[in-house]
Amino acid sequence: MASAFNVWLERILACGESVQTEPPPQTLPPAATALLQDAFQAFSLDVAGPVVAFHAEAAGRAALVLAHHCWAVANGFDTATGFDPGSEPIHAAEYLSSDLMLRYLPIVYRRTLSRSAGSELVAEQEKLLRSRPLSGVLADLDGEPI
Repeated sequence: MASAFNVWLERILACGESVQTEPPPQTLPPAATALLQDAFQAFSLDVAGPVVAFHAEAAGRAALVLAHHCWAVANGFDTATGFDPGSEPIHAAEYLSSDLMLRYLPIVYRRTLSRSAGSELVAEQEKLLRSRPLSGVLADLDGEPI
């Protein structure tokens, strides 16, 4: 039986919908990496230039970050429950692998902004989006990327 997180992951990757029945985990469940890798293979076909390798840790971390932010918005929390997004990407593989999931964060950001402008959650999302320019450009933020 698939974990609730893996069911969420499959749905968001297939339909762009976040439907969560329980809080997201702190660590990636089994089989999630394979789902992310399969999705990355299709996602990366739209990227011009040489092939960029899949970075499992960055993709998994981004999936958890997105899940925690979706859960926080849906439940009216002021932060993403203290979830640490980890270190900033360094290599192209880390950026592109994290963008597989963080490309959905601008939608979550707009919903957060409409519900609780000025909250700590909005600030967390803006910081994340500014540090990931491929996803951040979709958010139409004022100011420059980090």
